[in-house]
Amino acid sequence: MSRSRRRTIVLAAPVAIAAGLALVLLGRITAAADDARARGYEKGKEIGYLSGLSAGRAEGIRDGRAFQATLSLPRPTRDAARGAFAAGYATGADDAFGDFDGGWYLARPYVITLARGRGGVTYRIEDRTLMQPAVDYYVCAKPPGVCTRSAR
Repeated sequence: MSRSRRRTIVLAAPVAIAAGLALVLLGRITAAADDARARGYEKGKEIGYLSGLSAGRAEGIRDGRAFQATLSLPRPTRDAARGAFAAGYATGADDAFGDFDGGWYLARPYVITLARGRGGVTYRIEDRTLMQPAVDYYVCAKPPGVCTRSAR
């Protein structure tokens, strides 16, 4: 290696190190980690609030209907009637899944097809499709239903 090339490397190395340190320092200054942490906290708080609000609303509707349905009964029989109503309500909620009463994955999206219900029930689930990543879902013309194609 020639003397001039060695001198160039010796001079370039500290300049490159200084530039790298300057870029790291600049990144740390502009990163605003506290802002990111605060945004993450607020997003988590919002998700938790909405989840709690949804669960509380569902519970309130259930309890409100139990109280409303049993209000005209004599006081001594109300508690037993409310318990029976709550059991029937839970059974009805489970029955909303129709013939799909098992094999569901929690927190996974599905495409479902509703059909007309029977026996006073407005709707029933006719078909379900567990959604997969990198797949497009669309309505088929023939036969009517859900079709898929690779999104790639």
